[in-house]
Amino acid sequence: MLHEAQVAVDLDPMDGAAHLALGFALDMRGESKQAEIQFDEALRLNPNSFDTLAQWACAAHSFGRAQAGAQAVDRAMQLNPNYPTWAVECFRLGLLMVGRYEDILRNQAREPEDLWNQDGYVMTAGSLATLGRMDEAKALVARGMAKYPGQLSIEKFVLNRGWGGYAIPVLTDLMRKAGFPVCATEGDLAGIAKPVRLPECAKT
Repeated sequence: MLHEAQVAVDLDPMDGAAHLALGFALDMRGESKQAEIQFDEALRLNPNSFDTLAQWACAAHSFGRAQAGAQAVDRAMQLNPNYPTWAVECFRLGLLMVGRYEDILRNQAREPEDLWNQDGYVMTAGSLATLGRMDEAKALVARGMAKYPGQLSIEKFVLNRGWGGYAIPVLTDLMRKAGFPVCATEGDLAGIAKPVRLPECAKT
């Protein structure tokens, strides 16, 4: 991925989509400083690209720029109020990182629940709980755990999914409020070489 994206940028340095792809690839490799440079260049070259804004909404919080991510969501929605379902996930994350829970629910309503991934259940249930809608949150937690058994504990979902440092406390707090289980079983963590455990969950 990184090689192909770099070739694309070398072939056409004025192609914003190429810089976006390179930023995504660099971010996947943990090269945050260089990734941020590429995202910024993609936005500079094409500030009104819906796709670029949506991808930036997903990534901005990992560079400590959560507000910029939420602003990208707002701009993308202005450009295309009837935005496609695939954008729901990035918009949800961008809004979550600045605590816009009502907006998260409105955005999530555009995606049928049978298409939700794990993030959809966690972020929607957490938003409902934060807004005091506990009965709805608990029902959603139950449906999510039935759909994704063993995947929606705080240890498995938050601590062993590769989330960046900014997202970890936000997601942990949301999951606790919604009533997701805290600890993963050993079976849930099987295949993870060095799983991160919470003190309250680790065996003594």
